[in-house]
Amino acid sequence: MKHLQKIIESHSAAFFDLDGTLVKTDYLHEKAYNLAAKKLGVSRSQVDNSELYKLKKEIYLDLISKVSIEVNTKVFSYYIDFLKNNKKVVIVTNTLEQNADTIINRFLIKPDLLIAGSSFADRIKPFPDMYESALEKLNLNFNEVIAFEDDKKGITSALSARIKVIDVIEEKIYEPL
Repeated sequence: MKHLQKIIESHSAAFFDLDGTLVKTDYLHEKAYNLAAKKLGVSRSQVDNSELYKLKKEIYLDLISKVSIEVNTKVFSYYIDFLKNNKKVVIVTNTLEQNADTIINRFLIKPDLLIAGSSFADRIKPFPDMYESALEKLNLNFNEVIAFEDDKKGITSALSARIKVIDVIEEKIYEPL
């Protein structure tokens, strides 16, 4: 991304989404849902969501523990650049904490803070709660931080917390209103 060094220099911290942003695991969620439905012997639309979701979570955790996971090399390099410049790095993800920890440990990417799932905030993305929680825990102001996101929910969440966002898919910067 153009001007990355300037972005790093002008921010105290970077907040990164995990699934789809730092690592390419979206397809594993779909695979876990399909395997769960198959194991239950039903189509995904025929089963109680809580039963399917519970089994999907177990299968997903098993998959991320065993299968090859591809990193988004460009975004991962941004993560490393922030670390090299002694900036705080935070992972803000809707992923359950246990899943996030598994992925983080596989890639040895130790953030200064992990905000994962509803265990760290009342509401998950697209609400701003997770970002606001991270700001509070690190005693940072919204204008000291930049977020890296890959989807509308994440972008909306960061912008609602008044944090500038880089859409890693479109390579576009969004400013809060």
